[in-house]
Amino acid sequence: VSTQSTGGECCNAMANQQQSLLLALLLLPGLLALDPRFEQLDVNHDGVIDPEEFGQKVLPARTLSNRLAVAVPFHTAEVHSKLVPGLKRWTDPAFSPCQHTPTGTASLVLVYAGQSPRDLVGDGITLQQALEELVADLEPVLSRCFSGGVRFLQVESVGEASNRQELSCVVFNQMLGELRKEFDHVFQMETDVFPVRKHWLNALLNETEINQGCKQWWQLGSLSHCQPLQGSTDQRYDINGNSVWCLGDPGLWDYMDRVRSFFPAGDHSRVPGCLPTSQPTGSGTDHASYEFRRDPANWVYMRNVLHKFQYTQLVLNKCEDPYSIAQLRREHPDTFMVHSQGPFLEDGIVFAREGVVAVFSRWPLEPEQRRLAELVDRHSWGEDELAAHLCASPEHIRLVQLQNPSPRCQALCDTSPHLFVPGSPVCGLSKLKRDWLEWQTDKAYIWSTDLHSGPLSCNVPVLNDAGALVHGEIDFGNCMYTREYQPLCKDRLKVLAYDEWRGFSLDPCPNYLRHAFFEAYKNDPEFERVDAFICSHPSANCELFMPFNRSLIVYPTTRLEFGRDDDAVDWRKPYIGPRSKGRWEEWVANLKRIVSLPMNILAANSKFEVEYIRYHTGLEALYLPSWCGDKLANKVNAPTNTQVLLGPYRDNLDYPRFDEAEAWKHPIMTTMLRAAKDWKRHHGHDVEFVRLRQHYKHYDFSDLQSHPCI
Repeated sequence: VSTQSTGGECCNAMANQQQSLLLALLLLPGLLALDPRFEQLDVNHDGVIDPEEFGQKVLPARTLSNRLAVAVPFHTAEVHSKLVPGLKRWTDPAFSPCQHTPTGTASLVLVYAGQSPRDLVGDGITLQQALEELVADLEPVLSRCFSGGVRFLQVESVGEASNRQELSCVVFNQMLGELRKEFDHVFQMETDVFPVRKHWLNALLNETEINQGCKQWWQLGSLSHCQPLQGSTDQRYDINGNSVWCLGDPGLWDYMDRVRSFFPAGDHSRVPGCLPTSQPTGSGTDHASYEFRRDPANWVYMRNVLHKFQYTQLVLNKCEDPYSIAQLRREHPDTFMVHSQGPFLEDGIVFAREGVVAVFSRWPLEPEQRRLAELVDRHSWGEDELAAHLCASPEHIRLVQLQNPSPRCQALCDTSPHLFVPGSPVCGLSKLKRDWLEWQTDKAYIWSTDLHSGPLSCNVPVLNDAGALVHGEIDFGNCMYTREYQPLCKDRLKVLAYDEWRGFSLDPCPNYLRHAFFEAYKNDPEFERVDAFICSHPSANCELFMPFNRSLIVYPTTRLEFGRDDDAVDWRKPYIGPRSKGRWEEWVANLKRIVSLPMNILAANSKFEVEYIRYHTGLEALYLPSWCGDKLANKVNAPTNTQVLLGPYRDNLDYPRFDEAEAWKHPIMTTMLRAAKDWKRHHGHDVEFVRLRQHYKHYDFSDLQSHPCI
């Protein structure tokens, strides 16, 4: 029903007497105006007009400066479920399209993807009849807000499409191609786009008014404001197709041709420029367009036109999320419309979907949603019953076997074990967790994954005396020498490994390894019992334990940068590169975060290390010498030889060649030897020095006692 100024009597006559003739135009392909002059052109009075004659006499010339089409694509099944109730919302003052007659010219274009206006849309009602009634109901709104009238566009060649997604691609492409003949801008408003504020049409026209000639953008739309689990992370910066499109720039059409050439028709889709529903990053023309923009092969072209695709909060893409209009208005004051399937979803579908998200933290596909909704309805399940069904599924049993069960299932095992078959593996980890939590509760449980047994084994006795149980998962050969105290060699270590020295720096991909370590242990029953983690060799690997919300004892017994930027260690050189400095800086930043919490401790086993830490980080470390005392025999024997030991075992005096003869040429050694000669000259007896690493290939502390000093 056009509101063009053609005489009130004619308009009224048509509205009251000739509505059926008006909608007869729906029989015609292409873009047609539902105009009062229809009766004058229907020469044969059969409700059909020659399209060419109609186009010549009715379609207005392009003379206005701001012509906007609000295009609403739909198909037969959506007429009564979405189209009619959606458009009738416009009669509510809270969602009225305009405050007053807009300055620009707006037209409502109904875009039909179907065979004929005589298609039945339910209960013997044809599409033509349904639209006649709808237009009559909307007449006050249309006459006030849409000065360009109501138009109808029937999309041809829908046979190209083999599925719903391809159909939407065909509709979109033909719709824009037809509307460019008459309009400067088009707002695609699918039937699941609803206004959430009044005067949304004024807001649209304001945006198009300042974009004359497409000077600012070709597409103005919303990125994803959906639940993060929906779709791929690659898709989050995609602009949804329910956007405002500027049609007057030839550059847009060149861009669309490029997209169609980049994604030609093939086995994946019969429609060029259309991604299939199986595409992990999304489907349809909007996702094809986005994938084209972000593909490196198109960078040289895109860097000149990428600014033509702009984000706005005018319309918000919520995917399939339910939403509260009041809350949305508060949180998004610039939003006038929302795109979401949420309002149309059945309660059972939403219930099933939320159940899957709670258990698996993933988004279920539509067939799974429907299957679960049917089960819920058939058995009258509540939330716990649905969760129990999912927890007992093969998908979750596999997670249990990997010691990575769903927290929702673990909680259900604790609160409602009757929901599971006795002996079911679902709750096996819950029992293990209870066993661990009940194990020696009077003692603190300290855990370590050092890559050397020395620091931990030295302090096990003192930690035991303090009331702690110490467990080591050490993946390094010398752990075998600590068996006299307790086994510290790895027994159930996951993810982390010595790996030819790579474990010291979590190489080759530290972020991946840290994430994998957390995923492997976040539900580990033993970790429920752990009170603190101790890290010495290297201390920087305490980064692995930061997400577990346990006390951390950072106790570097070698330099703080060990495992991060440690190019002074010869066997670490292969893993030193451009990112090492950044890794060291990240470790210092993380150490400051650790120390900021009173539950954690930073200690050093030498006063030099205390000062070293203060110099590099500004942090104060507790001076806590390594103990190792219980390794001594109960009786301390008097020295039995006169040699003075030079230590430590790895003195690095021959670094980097590790040549024993070269070590004695080091200035430290030559100076000491000269002093020994002076001593002999003044005191009459010799002082013999021996290097610990040369004198003993393996030693016990009783061997060290046999020397007068070290």
